[in-house]
Amino acid sequence: MAYCVTGDVAQRLPGRDFFQGEVTGRTIVTVADVEEFIEISTREIDAVLRYLDLTMPVVAADSPKGYSILTTINTYGAAALAEEAWSMPGGGGSKSAQRLRSRYNNYIESLLNHTIDLIDTGGGPAMPDAVADSGNLDVDDDGLERDPMFAFDMEW
Repeated sequence: MAYCVTGDVAQRLPGRDFFQGEVTGRTIVTVADVEEFIEISTREIDAVLRYLDLTMPVVAADSPKGYSILTTINTYGAAALAEEAWSMPGGGGSKSAQRLRSRYNNYIESLLNHTIDLIDTGGGPAMPDAVADSGNLDVDDDGLERDPMFAFDMEW
């Protein structure tokens, strides 16, 4: 399920006409192409959300803030792909494509680093079994209890 629509992507690409006919020698990005780019970036975002163990799918009715953030990320991803696909005279990518790709990559990285918080989205990183079963959160990566840093006796 995509988080944005073709119109969202078109707003990020002012001056691009997705309804233009075939022009000899140029790659034209059509509405169908934009829809495919939306699906590609949606799959990338969903993979990140699965990695973060968030509840899927994220829908606007359940998670309006999280969905809004994902709409923005999805829009930048699809716009970057569309702008990269649009052929440039003399070859190479446009500054706009580089800017869109950089912004999209920064958003994805921010999701992975938890600097963007999808606060109203359910789920989240699960507690490792070793920690959950032990009842002790002071364990190492192998699930073994660490030696206490401080020890003291309490007397009444």
